[in-house]
Amino acid sequence: MNAKSRGERPKRNRSRGAVLLLSGGVDSAVCLALLRRDGASVETVFVDYGQRPLRAELESAQRVAGNFESALSVVRINGFIVVDGDIAARNLMLLACAANRALPRNRLVVIGVHAGTPYADCSPTFAKTVQDVLDVYSDGRVSLWCPLLQLNKSQIFNLAEELGIDMKLLHSCERADTPCGRCPSCKDRTRWEQK
Repeated sequence: MNAKSRGERPKRNRSRGAVLLLSGGVDSAVCLALLRRDGASVETVFVDYGQRPLRAELESAQRVAGNFESALSVVRINGFIVVDGDIAARNLMLLACAANRALPRNRLVVIGVHAGTPYADCSPTFAKTVQDVLDVYSDGRVSLWCPLLQLNKSQIFNLAEELGIDMKLLHSCERADTPCGRCPSCKDRTRWEQK
């Protein structure tokens, strides 16, 4: 397994900045905080693919981007099939949107996938495969960085706290604009808040 798929920050194209997928949740907020702490220039991208909590996620992404003084772009995708739970090829589609912005400028592509999920598109194998595709498009000039790949959700919440992220800026529900309390994201946040 190479450094990129382990979640370590790749050395190449570090100075050219990054394109970060920003959902308004804790994972992407932590990624943004890490990038800004390192002094990186970051373009944040929010993807509207018809997700159920669209309004809340977009408002949270706008608050987080503003808090870190990062430009936020919105990409709209029509016709994506959205269901409860695992949304087929969601991270692949999100990464394609980020790559579209990163490839012309040889920028780093960043996503907040993490350990502890059953989803195939949150795995080291997936990250390596995406890197292989980016290498085809960029002749190795564009890297994928998954800084949370080896962390579980509890560790991510702890890191958010260490980085001083205001949890009030974030939205953590997968199902609705108002937290449902039943989805995995709501349960993760509730467990962390009750610790």
